[in-house]
Amino acid sequence: MNIKVRLLETQEQALAVAQCVYAAHGLTYHRHWLYEPAQVLANNRKGNVTSFVAMVGDHCVAHAAALTPSWEIREDGRPIRGERVRELGLMVVRPGLDASAVRAQLVSVVYGWAMDAGLEGLLMRCPTDATAEQRLVRNMGAVPTAIHLGSVPTPLNRGHENPLTTVSYYLPLSPAQGTDVHLPRADLDLYHQVYDALGEARVFKTPTKPSLAAASRVRVEFDSARQRGAVHVVQAGPDIEERVLERVRWLLGGRIRHVSVTVPLASPFVPEAVTAWKAHGLVFSGVLPGVASSGDALMLQGLRDVEIHPTELKLLDPLSRQLCDRAMQDFEGARDLRHSSDWQMAI
Repeated sequence: MNIKVRLLETQEQALAVAQCVYAAHGLTYHRHWLYEPAQVLANNRKGNVTSFVAMVGDHCVAHAAALTPSWEIREDGRPIRGERVRELGLMVVRPGLDASAVRAQLVSVVYGWAMDAGLEGLLMRCPTDATAEQRLVRNMGAVPTAIHLGSVPTPLNRGHENPLTTVSYYLPLSPAQGTDVHLPRADLDLYHQVYDALGEARVFKTPTKPSLAAASRVRVEFDSARQRGAVHVVQAGPDIEERVLERVRWLLGGRIRHVSVTVPLASPFVPEAVTAWKAHGLVFSGVLPGVASSGDALMLQGLRDVEIHPTELKLLDPLSRQLCDRAMQDFEGARDLRHSSDWQMAI
């Protein structure tokens, strides 16, 4: 089969992508705009999404995209996240093909495009119920940087009763400038291992809080159908601890089962807040290089009505297992905060 991968540029290609997504997922795919060719094309032309289509003749057999992280959330018309890192995702392959081979071809093309674009790195999230995708990105030199317990709703036709855990990998392309990171002491050893594996320099700092600082800016998004929410800290100030807890309580006290909290590590207010958040039941996830507009981002999670079985998680390397062990320690420590009523009372 002669597959050619090219950038999406036309309405006809966008329609072919919608048909490919429908063939693979019916109407269940979470990014609903992929079913709307006009919106697919508009997102590409705005630069929020860069789509790659794998074509056999006139037929689209697969799709992948490089996205600005959290591009849907904007301030003053710009994404709230860093723009020199892209997230590689929305990978869809038509049934009946050798999915591993098609993914490898797509990832290779996106990698070449990212290098030519001068990006600092690519983020990729892989499921932990199978190892093919993890092996693919590991062979390219990607490093595990975060674990997301129960972050994907119960997949259809995959034999799961509980949400699926995923692991984030970061593939460094052009070395980032050595930015400051303010880390909680309890996790410092693990972060040193992550940055050593990435081969990127960071300036680790013990925070000294400024006497004057602006108030925090926090944005929230949620998908009640998928029972997922996110708290995006755009700017962390002296009130960050309370601002985040308020929003996590609101989400987990309702229909949401999994909340991700993303915080810029350039802020000296973060380490003390992280210690407090963990005491309230938030769980370690990891670090996402270059995702914050000011540099790296720390990620935590809040979960309710979710069960995690570590023996079912298939992780390929010691570092990803260490990340998972640290997350599971926090998860077990928050055992009493597993239900919406508990979150409403405890935070």
